[in-house]
Amino acid sequence: MTNAPPALLTYTIAAFEAWAFQPEQANQRFELIDGEMIEVPSNVYSSWLALKIMTEIMIYL
Repeated sequence: MTNAPPALLTYTIAAFEAWAFQPEQANQRFELIDGEMIEVPSNVYSSWLALKIMTEIMIYL
């Protein structure tokens, strides 16, 4: 018996997209990095920045 860590599963882009865009994953965010799926938390700063940009666009229109 060895103490080697278990091998990580790697995914193709097509397999990742098929899995990530299922309805069960709708409220979660994932990234595919080097074939590995990584769940990423929502970023408050990017949400705030998007709101500011949208506000400026709405003012312009």
